[in-house]
Amino acid sequence: MQIQELADPGLLQRMHAAGFRALYVGMEAASAGVRRRLGKGVCPAPMAETLSRAMQMGFVVRASVGVGWPDETEGEMEETLALVRSLPDLAIDAFRYTPLPGAPLTTYWARGAGMGDAAAIRFDPYSDYSEFSRNHSRIPDERLDGIWNALQDLERARHEVYFRPDQP
Repeated sequence: MQIQELADPGLLQRMHAAGFRALYVGMEAASAGVRRRLGKGVCPAPMAETLSRAMQMGFVVRASVGVGWPDETEGEMEETLALVRSLPDLAIDAFRYTPLPGAPLTTYWARGAGMGDAAAIRFDPYSDYSEFSRNHSRIPDERLDGIWNALQDLERARHEVYFRPDQP
């Protein structure tokens, strides 16, 4: 589900009553500007409060969180890191932006990279598209690498808690 859907307490109540106990959230980034560029919509309530409310209701929440979006600033990335750090019970799946064929953001990226048509990235069922996983943000590579490493460290630490073999 998308983060803005979690902001509806009524929806969460109905889901809880129906037996849902785990949610996977497409958070992507904490910055409203990045989310707007991604076409992800704006969360009507502060994201930390929205995610906390769901966890306080007893949901296990896992979120996709990315960095290195086209034109993303260091401040926007730091905002995402700060949000994740403020929610120690939030499980995350971290990723670096990679342009993918057919994705709307790929067209934005391709135009910004001077490639014109996004068809420069063609669908290939055998490709992981990692050849396009370079820095697409507005910050130097070493700064992006530092933020990326911090996000990966958080992901590993949280996965160790959620996926321990001794957990029921």
